[in-house]
Amino acid sequence: MKSYSSTSMQREKLRLIYICMIAVVVAFICTLWMMNSIDRTELKKTQLFWNGYAKLFYESTGSWIGLEDRLQHDRYMTSGHKSLSIIVYDKDAMTEIATLAIKQNTDKDARKIAVLSNGSIVGYTQVATTAQKLISMRMVLPPLLLAMLIYIIGIWVIQRSHNVSKQTERRIAALIWERASLSANNHIDGDKHLTDALDQIDELVQRVERLETVRRTMVADIAHELRTPIAVMRTQLDHAIHEGLPLPLARTVSLHDETLRLTKLVKDLQELSLAESGHLSLSKSWFSLTALAAAVAETLVVQSDEHTIQATVHMEHDIRIYADEARIRQIIINLIGNALQHARHELRIELSLEAGYAELTIIDDGLGIEEEELAFVFDRFYRGAGQARASKRGSGLGLGLAIAKQFAHAHSGTLEVSSSYGKGAVFTLSLPIIKD
Repeated sequence: MKSYSSTSMQREKLRLIYICMIAVVVAFICTLWMMNSIDRTELKKTQLFWNGYAKLFYESTGSWIGLEDRLQHDRYMTSGHKSLSIIVYDKDAMTEIATLAIKQNTDKDARKIAVLSNGSIVGYTQVATTAQKLISMRMVLPPLLLAMLIYIIGIWVIQRSHNVSKQTERRIAALIWERASLSANNHIDGDKHLTDALDQIDELVQRVERLETVRRTMVADIAHELRTPIAVMRTQLDHAIHEGLPLPLARTVSLHDETLRLTKLVKDLQELSLAESGHLSLSKSWFSLTALAAAVAETLVVQSDEHTIQATVHMEHDIRIYADEARIRQIIINLIGNALQHARHELRIELSLEAGYAELTIIDDGLGIEEEELAFVFDRFYRGAGQARASKRGSGLGLGLAIAKQFAHAHSGTLEVSSSYGKGAVFTLSLPIIKD
């Protein structure tokens, strides 16, 4: 598909062709008028010359006798006029005295000029030319040359204007892309055009609209998460105050559980904010990622007692990495916990070593993620249609995957997801073996 600038350039060239055609017509008309004007001027001079010639002959001889022979003798004087006809009439303007015709079919209606001698009309001269061709090379050549000149200059101007416009477009696109990339945490790769920048702006607009929706629902989501533990705690305390008795151990344990739930929510929000701002502290050490993943998988699968899920763990060999073990454990817990919420019967966990990176792959056989939701899976507070369907098995605030993604970035790693709706989802965590 042609870009906007190429289409604009084609329109400019087409407009230039129209201008050249108009210039040819105008130049041809002007050239025709100028040629006719020159011919008329030359004809007047020629008429006056031969009128004087006839007058000189009459005054020198006193009659018109011998004029025909004299004209034939002086025929060389008409060598510059190849279409000239000279006729001398008697003073009655009807009787031809002498004729010199270079070409036939001359203009018989050309004007007659009186020959005066001593104040009296002694005859008339008629000088005429044959009809010229309507179009000749001298009439066509100047307009064509003008059109070629206009076209060449026009092409040069259009090309120069196009280059300047393209450079300006690239500068604007680079500025827009740079600002948009900074906002979206992307990198600038290669030369960017205005269409790329506009696409990036569209993506940012959609992102802003999505974040605005998240912002509007965030308070309600947090309030919903806080309402239950606070309500439980207040009910227990109100009952104790009303009864005037100390809380039983069972109720104290219940209050403790709700306090832990609130503490976890606040901690998740705090750590996510630190990770997104790049201020998350890491306590790195060497540990076995293989052992950690196996232990977390075993613990979570055993705790998942609402329905039977067959978990398969495949790890090639013991892989050790230099990272923050607590943060990596949190990533694995969030990923396996998410997979257990959506898996129907089977969960696979694979760990391999690829080009200096440890890759942990978690595959579930759930309904999968719809294509339009893939771009938003790692957004904070985002809970898609799949999460809503899984809510009967428990759903969080929508922070787990966002935290996992940011923790992976903090370790210079990546966390990616792929899915086909109806065929489950695949989450791939890639971490460098060592990264200071």
